[in-house]
Amino acid sequence: MKKVSLVSVLILLFFYTLLGQNELEQKQLREKKSKIEYIQIKKLVESKLYKFEVQRVSRVRSSPINFMGGGYYLTVTKDSVNTHLPYFGVRHSGGGSGESNGIEFNGLMEDYKVEYDDSKKRIIVKFIGRNTSESLDITLSIFKNGSSQLSVRSSHRSSMNYSGKLIKS
Repeated sequence: MKKVSLVSVLILLFFYTLLGQNELEQKQLREKKSKIEYIQIKKLVESKLYKFEVQRVSRVRSSPINFMGGGYYLTVTKDSVNTHLPYFGVRHSGGGSGESNGIEFNGLMEDYKVEYDDSKKRIIVKFIGRNTSESLDITLSIFKNGSSQLSVRSSHRSSMNYSGKLIKS
């Protein structure tokens, strides 16, 4: 009987050791995958040829609205930005008839800055876009897997927040 219980204990210890190694290996694989994803996203941002695709939209202090597949985006191409973003906030001034209700901008970026937080595997892109009627202060927070948060502050409208995915344009 002692022999059976000793063998059982040894077998259990063996399997626990294997499981522990397997968990460690899985953790190492996840960390390696995360690092590779972050490097790929970093290269994409450095190329200045990327597109943010909107999946959800919210105003400050409101519930998010799902916009997956809605065709809304922000595209960065070298020194230019092109936006087609939904807007459902309050306009503070301007905006007469014939003007788009969404946030539409196609032009040069000003004060383009990129901040890398390698320890958190997060990238922050900030820039300003100006057109004839308003100035847009844009902040794009990009996470290691490409999921992103976009904040747009306007000189004439309420702020809007968007969540989505960063892809190659």
